[in-house]
Amino acid sequence: MGRLAPEDRRAALLEAILRVVSRRGFARTRVSDIADEAGVSLGLLHRYFPSLDEALAEAFSVLAERELADQAARRDEPPRERLRFALEFDLTDDPDWRIWIDAFGEALHRPALHRTAEQYNERWRRELAAIIADGVEAGQWQCDDPDESALRLLTAVDGIAVHITLGDLPGGKEWANRWIARVAASELGDPSFAQLPMSS
Repeated sequence: MGRLAPEDRRAALLEAILRVVSRRGFARTRVSDIADEAGVSLGLLHRYFPSLDEALAEAFSVLAERELADQAARRDEPPRERLRFALEFDLTDDPDWRIWIDAFGEALHRPALHRTAEQYNERWRRELAAIIADGVEAGQWQCDDPDESALRLLTAVDGIAVHITLGDLPGGKEWANRWIARVAASELGDPSFAQLPMSS
């Protein structure tokens, strides 16, 4: 890695961490793996990240912010389209959802990663609740408590993602997306939502 401004170097190091994590997982990622991936010395890496836990947590926050920004870019779309985008699984060439599941497991052992994962899980819950509230206001859905509905939907998504990670859902992406659409349709009193094709 050549000479970079401090903020650019930090960003490059965080992307290197994400690449390593996507290959090795949080638990098997070592400081030396990150240094090798980024092409920097261990001393330089420690200058930016005092601990591996903090480095992993900050890298995870980069991923989470990116996904929240993708969702925010759709705020002018109808609530139904925004919800479909938020709930769908893309199992083709995007490993990011696997990193989320891996982060939840490793967060049990790493305090900084635990705090970060908890923070972004809550932000996703608030995002879903806002979408649901917009749909209720537009007369599309029936929901007395968008926050509670968002929590149930987020729990359903996380649960099915775990099973996909374990490889015990033979139907793959198509089955997962249809199942989540049916759960959302039931939660929001909108049977037609289950019939909509997911956008993946």
